Amino acid sequence: MNSKTEMKIKISTKNIKSLIYNLGVDIVGIADMSKLGNMPVGLKINLTQLFKKYPFAIVIGAQYGKVSKSASGDEAALYLEKMPTM
Repeated sequence: MNSKTEMKIKISTKNIKSLIYNLGVDIVGIADMSKLGNMPVGLKINLTQLFKKYPFAIVIGAQYGKVSKSASGDEAALYLEKMPTM
């Protein structure tokens, strides 16, 4: 990965985490899924192709009901869909 791509990833990660924390989420993590392409699973799917399209996973943890006071899941999903892809 070149430094320009790495910088875009860092900026996107910072923006995503900032949005999520501003919604009242307690904890967030962004995982690089690229290393899981050859992971054995019980389904007959090609994970390599899936992870090429979706290379990162966002994990969010918040107290039940806390986030809904700040924003709906639809609002957060719409924002995340608008994030630039690498």
